[in-house]
Amino acid sequence: MSYVLVIHPQVRDDVLDIFLYLDQHSPAQADRFVESVLESYDHLISELNKQVFLQATRKVKSRPIGKFKRHLMYYTVDKKNKKVMVLAICYGGRNPEEIDAMINGRLQG
Repeated sequence: MSYVLVIHPQVRDDVLDIFLYLDQHSPAQADRFVESVLESYDHLISELNKQVFLQATRKVKSRPIGKFKRHLMYYTVDKKNKKVMVLAICYGGRNPEEIDAMINGRLQG
């Protein structure tokens, strides 16, 4: 049984905000960012299905978005039910307390 990707509803807004910011400076880069997000989803599921990596037991994990190393995808993995929940995608240089509050809010909602 393969892992199923579940994307929190607010992740769309996260990606849109970053896209609109990048688009002001470089429409091509904004398009590449969205492509990188989609590729990151695919890579994550592929790696989990192949059991390529087993990260620490942290509840919320993170990984960079392709070549956009400063932007991170935050997610949880439910190994028992084979589900991956993407909680947020944001600029990793943001205030860590702000990121924690956002993620905790999404975990509870």
